[in-house]
Amino acid sequence: LIEAYAGATQAIYTKTIWNPYRRLVNIKRALKKINKAVESDMSNLEIRFLRYAIEFHVPGWLMVKKHQSEDGDFLYEHLLTIDLSFLNTNILTYIAEFYEVNDIYSAEHTSMILERIKISIDSSQQATSG
Repeated sequence: LIEAYAGATQAIYTKTIWNPYRRLVNIKRALKKINKAVESDMSNLEIRFLRYAIEFHVPGWLMVKKHQSEDGDFLYEHLLTIDLSFLNTNILTYIAEFYEVNDIYSAEHTSMILERIKISIDSSQQATSG
């Protein structure tokens, strides 16, 4: 998980690089770290989301969006079917915001994902307050 966040941080830093060649080199290094984290834990929803979010925002002309479809399918399936209570409420909130803002699925599918996340956040908050 730490390796994935290190890669995500490096990917975000890429936005500040002016030189196109260095930008490409840096995003490839960042994705290499994230891919290594995914390989070590293929079923980790948080790691897969980080890679998906980074690839979603990378311009297509960089040609590094190799896992976007695969991760998108994985996330969609798992966000609707598994118990999300193991995830931190902060990451759940961020995932919900990501899906709300980026118009990835139809309104109906997005609504289903957001409802599942809301239920998980609410039950997590009830468990910690009760």
